[in-house]
Amino acid sequence: GKGSTVTLIISQGKPRAVVPEVRGQQLVDAVQEISAAGLTSKPVYVYSAQPANVVVGEAPAPKTSVLKGSAVRINISRGPKPVSIPDVTGQPFANAQSALQGAGFTVARVDIQSDQPPGTVVSEDPQPGQDVPKGSKITLSVSKGPGTSQVPDVTSQTQSDAIAILKGAGFKVQVVTQDVTDPGSDGIVIAQDPQPNSTGVKGETVTITVGHLVQNTSPQPPPPSGQ
Repeated sequence: GKGSTVTLIISQGKPRAVVPEVRGQQLVDAVQEISAAGLTSKPVYVYSAQPANVVVGEAPAPKTSVLKGSAVRINISRGPKPVSIPDVTGQPFANAQSALQGAGFTVARVDIQSDQPPGTVVSEDPQPGQDVPKGSKITLSVSKGPGTSQVPDVTSQTQSDAIAILKGAGFKVQVVTQDVTDPGSDGIVIAQDPQPNSTGVKGETVTITVGHLVQNTSPQPPPPSGQ
């Protein structure tokens, strides 16, 4: 009725709160501070150069007055955006290294024996095409050329044994035959190139000469069978 007082609460509007400055803070601390101000947090994860779980942005802006209970969007760093590892296999190490460093990776080198030319990148770890954080270490396996090995002595071995021994030592084998009249040399290695016990490059070909028995080329006809 008449003379009743008009309360001032209406003119003040709803209770308000000031958005705190939380950029640069850890997610847990930022959420606590926003909650203490009477507001709620709405975390959104974004890629950024900042370390993971650090607040990199907020909206509304800090020091803004908003209704109590409002949501404050806070952008949380999930770290740098992953980048795809370029394929640098088959390239000279220097080129591969500069390509990877240019893409933001660090490079480690391991030298391995390989058939590829010395200085060539044979493989990458992690594999090319994988998405990894920028700044990740990529280990490049670089060829130092094929390994060397002593060429086994296979003279006087049978052809099949000689092939098995040479292949086991990492060599390829080529067989040539030579006519022999001595039955003891039939199917037996009578010579080899490179020479026995010389140093050979793994993967190279060793030529073995294998005896092939022929009858004595005398003018007499062969004796009748059964005698």
